[in-house]
Amino acid sequence: MSYEVRVHESVKNLLKRIPKEDRNRLKSLILSLEKPYDVPHVKIKGKEGVYRARLGKYRILYSIFEEERLVLVLKVDKRERVYR
Repeated sequence: MSYEVRVHESVKNLLKRIPKEDRNRLKSLILSLEKPYDVPHVKIKGKEGVYRARLGKYRILYSIFEEERLVLVLKVDKRERVYR
């Protein structure tokens, strides 16, 4: 079963500033979140229901809503900035 993937507006703005090659890889990973449990992910400690996926130096933070079958991408950034 597929989930709907929604991306926060701030993520869309950040993706415009990332180099094209990295942006394409990140978009591909975000689209693969339609099947969120097939993507290697880790639950974030101290945050209820927030997971991260890693792609090189970038991290994608997202939440999974089972009832709505929805994945909400909250933040995408480099490792040193994403957890702030």
